[in-house]
Amino acid sequence: MMHNVLDFGAIVDGVADDTEAVQSAHDSLGISGGVIFFPAGVYLIGSVVISKQCLILGAGMSTGGSCIKPRDAASDVLKFIGSSISVRDMAFAFAPPQTGGAFIHCDAASSAISIENIVMHGWKTGILIDSIADVSLRHVRLRTGVPMTGTGVRVNSGLQITMSDVCVSNAPGLEAGMGLSVATCGDITMFGCQWLTCVNGMAVHPGAGQTAASIYAEKCYFDNNTNNGLIVLPQHATATVTRGTFSNCWFGSSGNSGICLDSASLGGSIDGFTFSDSEAYLNGSHGVVLSGAGTARTRITGCKIAQNNGAGLLAGAGVSNWQVSNNTIGPIGSLAGNATHAIQSLAGSSNDVLICDNQLTGNGAAPMNIASTGARRRIASNHGYNPVGTSPIQVTASPFRFTARDTPTDIFITGGVVSLIKVNSVGVLQSTNHTIHLEPGDEMEVTYSYLPKMVKNIH
Repeated sequence: MMHNVLDFGAIVDGVADDTEAVQSAHDSLGISGGVIFFPAGVYLIGSVVISKQCLILGAGMSTGGSCIKPRDAASDVLKFIGSSISVRDMAFAFAPPQTGGAFIHCDAASSAISIENIVMHGWKTGILIDSIADVSLRHVRLRTGVPMTGTGVRVNSGLQITMSDVCVSNAPGLEAGMGLSVATCGDITMFGCQWLTCVNGMAVHPGAGQTAASIYAEKCYFDNNTNNGLIVLPQHATATVTRGTFSNCWFGSSGNSGICLDSASLGGSIDGFTFSDSEAYLNGSHGVVLSGAGTARTRITGCKIAQNNGAGLLAGAGVSNWQVSNNTIGPIGSLAGNATHAIQSLAGSSNDVLICDNQLTGNGAAPMNIASTGARRRIASNHGYNPVGTSPIQVTASPFRFTARDTPTDIFITGGVVSLIKVNSVGVLQSTNHTIHLEPGDEMEVTYSYLPKMVKNIH
């Protein structure tokens, strides 16, 4: 069954109110639903509630196609409260921009929603997803949102959310608040999406007792945003963000950081984020920021981080359980190195840190500035930092003890009269002129009757 809204009295001049005609076209569908067709033209609509399974079909989303012009500044235009609803091939445009409501609201009572080939202008909230299962967004363009406060796609709650080729963009100087806002979710998957020219490209910000989980993105752009490309910022001590994977993504040209995981400002936890084969370039502050004791199990591997106006990666005080491996953090292509360090870890206790096999040359300051300390740490095989060469050890009274810090270390012992060498309290040798290899955290104890010489070589 197909209902043409013209048959139900739509005027289609952008001036006369077509709300009743569109609602009637929907309400007149049979129990099995059908198609609601919008021929080319401009439709002035207040708020229409869609409860039946149906396809809302326009004649195209470009000029000359089908355009819905919201009648009210603060109402939901299309509100879905049913299942198996699709909307495609349409435009939404409002001037001046909305002050509230959403162009499309997927209500908590809805499910199995498909939104495809849609363009939106003048949104306060473009698409709102509320506690719903199975939502698909494909080929969606959201342009010219409300500066500072507009949100392109807002996920208040939901699962089985898939976004493919979704682009939010605004004119420079008229940045909307957020391209993608996530309060809570069960899972979100993104392919080839672009979150551009907003205050924050993507913000994950659960409130008290809320959880945002399983966010996966591939080949997405977080670019030219005023503050951050991606910010994960729990809003309360009981808020949780867990599991996120960003692969082959771009985090560039933001005024602050490309990536910011922040459990320090308001508390909460951020656990299990991975960034692989991604790029963080040209940001006004740092490429990547990890902040807060609640930020844990972060993995950055195979990434390129260059020409940021601070450090390539900054780990704040008390951030534990993070791994940085096989990255290039410094000049690449036509981009210069980072303004300060490739990797900086601020003073405090940071356990379970692994920094290995990175290229760290060509930055504005020393490759690494590691002021943090802690247990179960390893910093090794980083070009530009390891090895740092040999240096003498000042040997004190027998038994002399030496503990390797974060890097594998060889100790050369020559001369003197040595009776016992222990590693981690286990006797290994009973004479001098030996090389002792220590892994990070290993302790060597040397008992002697005549002072030997010792030289360390850090790998």
